[in-house]
Amino acid sequence: MRRASARRVLFMGKYMKTIRISIQILIITVSAIMLIWANCAKFNAGSIIGILLFGGIIVCTLLYKKLLSLIKRLWKHIAGKIAVISASAILAFGVFLTVFFTINMLAHIHAPIEDIRCVLVLGCQVRGETPSSMLHYRTLKAAELLQEFPDAVCVVSGGQGRGEAITEAEAMRRILVANGISEERIFSEDASTSTAENFQNSKAIMDKLGITEGVAVVTSEYHQYRASLYAKRSGFDCTGHYSAYTSRYMLLNCWLREWGGLAATWLLGY
Repeated sequence: MRRASARRVLFMGKYMKTIRISIQILIITVSAIMLIWANCAKFNAGSIIGILLFGGIIVCTLLYKKLLSLIKRLWKHIAGKIAVISASAILAFGVFLTVFFTINMLAHIHAPIEDIRCVLVLGCQVRGETPSSMLHYRTLKAAELLQEFPDAVCVVSGGQGRGEAITEAEAMRRILVANGISEERIFSEDASTSTAENFQNSKAIMDKLGITEGVAVVTSEYHQYRASLYAKRSGFDCTGHYSAYTSRYMLLNCWLREWGGLAATWLLGY
């Protein structure tokens, strides 16, 4: 009986070890794939967040025994307990924020309205005079809506940044005209350098046009939630949200970067 019991214990020990190693390999593999995906686009804040997040998961998975040992040693002292509790609280708050942001980002990807009076397109990078793929997709989505609602006007919003030979508004205007949208329907806001300024400056144009409702905001899917926050701050009563396509190889990087932007908006008031 004792030998049989010992064999069972040995078997269960090997079985649990195999499961643990398998889970570790799975976590590390998935995290490595996500880390590579997050760095497919140009190196930016999204890349840094991806390195910290997925790189951190990989390191913690590889060194989890040492981490547990360190926590046990720290827990024996008051200062150590405070450090462990503080780190756990910060980690829990970070998880809560990312879940909260993600739920709201998903909820705002598509929020249509019945009648569109104005299509507001938010700008992004132009390289020289060539619009980035993201700006191109946003403008094509706007053209689609303008064709569906022939009485609606369009505000293209975006100034001129580093490396841009023309304003983002001008790049979008050209795409719209090339897709059959009359220039008389297009109003350019070419001074903004941030999402907040997009809405503030565009609101002034719409006030002059007498447009107070029926505004369709066109931007990338990951950006819609933060856009809705700035819309409310700028006094837009009711907006619809229509998302443009984002290249899948860029999506994770953009999504992670947006977490950083939302954190700054919520915690720092940007």
